[in-house]
Amino acid sequence: MSQGAILSIDRFDQDASGTVAVVRDESWYREVRYETVRGVAITEEKALVANLVGLLVMGLAATLMPNASVFVIPLLARAAAIFGTRTMWNRLRQKLEAGKVIRPTMWGLGFTLAFGGASWALLLLPLLVDPFLHPARMAIGAGTFVGVALVTVLLSPTPRLMIAFIAGFSVTVTAGLFSAPEFMALQAFIYAHGLLLAIAGFAYASSHQRRLSAEMLVENRLLGEELADSLAHAEFLMHRDPLTGLRNRRCLFEEEWPGLAPHKRKHVLTLDLDHFKHVNDTHGHATGDHVLIAVANILRDFETSIPGGPHVSARLGGEEFVFVLTNLDRALALSSAELIRTRIEELGTKVRNFEGVTTSASIGLCSVRSGQSLDTALQKSDLAMYRAKERGRNRVEAHAA
Repeated sequence: MSQGAILSIDRFDQDASGTVAVVRDESWYREVRYETVRGVAITEEKALVANLVGLLVMGLAATLMPNASVFVIPLLARAAAIFGTRTMWNRLRQKLEAGKVIRPTMWGLGFTLAFGGASWALLLLPLLVDPFLHPARMAIGAGTFVGVALVTVLLSPTPRLMIAFIAGFSVTVTAGLFSAPEFMALQAFIYAHGLLLAIAGFAYASSHQRRLSAEMLVENRLLGEELADSLAHAEFLMHRDPLTGLRNRRCLFEEEWPGLAPHKRKHVLTLDLDHFKHVNDTHGHATGDHVLIAVANILRDFETSIPGGPHVSARLGGEEFVFVLTNLDRALALSSAELIRTRIEELGTKVRNFEGVTTSASIGLCSVRSGQSLDTALQKSDLAMYRAKERGRNRVEAHAA
């Protein structure tokens, strides 16, 4: 987690009872649509066998019809529609799995579904245009409307895809009825579209629960992510200063100091920013916070740029910082402290937006003896730091070794 990180709560709201809920903005609706399409795609993946069985039954029934030859093109169109829609659904599933943009694929799928609707209509038209009283006629007619109903129900959570499919069926039936006997055309149109409207109405009603399921999935996922972020943030605050991102006092005392190898030479620097209250009073607390963050960044940079190591920096509170140097001799520790002091002094002249802000730090150094506690080392480095302030500030003072 980055320094000074604050969790975003833009997507969450609280009611009067304190219940946290997801804000239903455009981003939320987009995720629900995405999840809805995913659900339809998963269901469609298991429908290939049913499609092929339906095509086989239709083909067998057509061969028994007296006008069997007129069903050749509709059956070929139906086979092409099954292949085309399966190809587009597979492409869509791949895009969903990869988290890619699906809009272009949805457009392509809409066109193939419109052709799929037309292929069902082509199977129905021979029964309307040139009716025969034959048992196979019932299998083809009933099978067509069952197939149209199943596809419509499947697509109902995605209205645009459902409309494309219905439109393909409706336009093809309407166009084909122009060649039907006049006394039958109007009745066939009314009956076919009446059944189609009933199917669409039922499909739309049944889609409500599936949309609610998609909404619940999205809300649960977002709330789960928010909970995980909150837990991570809470854990972060246990060990880190929320403003600067440096280690806090607890982390320094309980984790970092015990973890530093006792046999290595250590030096503790106590840094206190000079006249920091004046910075807050003159330039505002926001500027003061920026100064603290900039100082923390300097210390963080020195953790990796100074020889030896590992080095540890922490914010004890207010404008006071601690820097623990390991595996360095005293002379190099003093020169490192001087470099840190210089970098802090240059903030007011070299950092943008700090014009007019005077920054400096008084630094006290204590060399740590074997077995010495951090409390003892800090007391000694504090004494050296106060001596630096008494001698004019913006300087480094070392406690007697």
